[in-house]
Amino acid sequence: MNNIYQQGFTDHTFLSAAETTAAGTAFVVGGYRDLVVEVTGTTATATRTISFYGTAASGTKRAITGIMYSASDTAATSTSGINELWGFDITGLHEVYVDLTAVSGDTVTATGRAVS
Repeated sequence: MNNIYQQGFTDHTFLSAAETTAAGTAFVVGGYRDLVVEVTGTTATATRTISFYGTAASGTKRAITGIMYSASDTAATSTSGINELWGFDITGLHEVYVDLTAVSGDTVTATGRAVS
């Protein structure tokens, strides 16, 4: 087994099979620097919007920009897709949220792995 991440990562579930709009479970950043979020859904033809937020010292939720790992490396603060991976630099943030801000006819899960 590759031990490179043995001490330097943690996994987090933001949304678990959400079928209605929902605020994702907050991830407390602590000493982590990078976050990869996987967004999955059950129906490609359904509609959904997943939004990415962070908080800093004020505690106010603000949109944060992630990079979708794909051939085009799209940068955005939200997505309507499924089966995607998004990368974020979370250095200096207090919390990160992945919220389901709109959904119709789908079940959405968003999980993350933070690395120090």
